[in-house]
Amino acid sequence: MAQTGARLLNLMASAAVYPAAPDGERVAARLQRGWQPTIASGRRARVVRLIDAALILAADHELNTSAFTARCVASVRATPYQVVIAALAALNGLRHG
Repeated sequence: MAQTGARLLNLMASAAVYPAAPDGERVAARLQRGWQPTIASGRRARVVRLIDAALILAADHELNTSAFTARCVASVRATPYQVVIAALAALNGLRHG
């Protein structure tokens, strides 16, 4: 389950940036590379820490519609792939916060 979750997280991070980052790179570093490819190397670590903090805060915000949907779907023992699909479907709604 943990390996599948890590694989899904990396896949979602890769979908958010282009070109794809090398395997094994932390999600925050992967996002930073895609969103700010020309940043000075001295500032890169600081931006990666900020993205990490934002990801943690977003993960801790558990009662938005997509997170709640994911929890409900996971509670019926759906596969991790089905959980992500359901959460993405809810995220697509016009009133998602």
